[in-house]
Amino acid sequence: MPSRNIVNIILLGPGKVGKTFLNILMKNIEHIENTYRISLKVTGVFSSEREITDSNGLALSSLKKIIQGKKILRRATKPSNVHMLMNSGRPFILIDTTSSDNTAELILSALKKGGFAVLSNKRPLCLNFDIYNNFLKSGAQRLFFETTVGAGLPVIETLKSLIETGDEIIELNGCLSGTLGFIFSQIESGMTFSGSILSAKKMGYTESDPREDLKGSDVARKLLILSRLTGMHKEITDINLQALYPEKMNALTVDNFIKEISIYDRIYKGKMTEAKKSGKTIRFIARIKGNKLSANLTMVKKSGDLGSLQGPDNLIVIRTKRYFHHPLIIKGPGAGLEVTAAGVLSDILKIIKIIKGGIS
Repeated sequence: MPSRNIVNIILLGPGKVGKTFLNILMKNIEHIENTYRISLKVTGVFSSEREITDSNGLALSSLKKIIQGKKILRRATKPSNVHMLMNSGRPFILIDTTSSDNTAELILSALKKGGFAVLSNKRPLCLNFDIYNNFLKSGAQRLFFETTVGAGLPVIETLKSLIETGDEIIELNGCLSGTLGFIFSQIESGMTFSGSILSAKKMGYTESDPREDLKGSDVARKLLILSRLTGMHKEITDINLQALYPEKMNALTVDNFIKEISIYDRIYKGKMTEAKKSGKTIRFIARIKGNKLSANLTMVKKSGDLGSLQGPDNLIVIRTKRYFHHPLIIKGPGAGLEVTAAGVLSDILKIIKIIKGGIS
């Protein structure tokens, strides 16, 4: 019986997404290995200051402890340990589930060494265009980042396919934030702006500091990633971005911000009331049109695709030369640990097929 290919997995970021990914991987690893006749080895797990490594693959008991949140990672003593694992001579996949700007160098190194990279972390893809372009030059076909936009939804794959087959993007509109979608659905139902933020926070939709959602920076990163996929050489500063609160409120503590944001309840109630008068509603829309990028509050038809969207779901409308009169619509849960982690695993399965020579 021929020996199985060994594929090493190196994980950056054993946080919520990282641990959920490891859990899903462990539940499915036997099926994956038998289906593709490979052997998957998690050889390293790295946080910003701690690590655990084994060039032969971490023991199942160690992985279970990481999933359970037990502190078994040791303080990192050698920054080169990631590089050491990448130099094993085996095919490897570097996975970035962090929320850090500082992983770009490792991603670039992995691609230059002929390895693969899977990202749920948007930030490295949103650094200056030269860094992004270096990723592409070093291994565009070995860089996977489906979950950076729409979590498990096939947004990146669809857009890539359209462009690679010669289609042209005319316009893209989307609700790319489950948090903001939930908030404005609540306001539409009669809840106050501040009340909807509190509700979203209690349900776990917001970051620990809801300003991270309300300033729109996460939507801006997703929009920048999509724009660069279409061939635009844009920077994050090129986006016309609307924050949902004044900049002076950044100086407040989280608790004080939540208390004081209620002074804007009347403003957002007024905006929603005005929209309803003409059969419309308000959504936070990310848009690519021509050479312009924007992410801001927009009045849309209540009966339309974007206006009828409820709760934390994402929806993207892609109008192209081929799909001009009937645009492509991608809709579904755009956030959540399970769908994001499953999306990371889906990217890994694509890589395994490449390594195995296109087995389907």
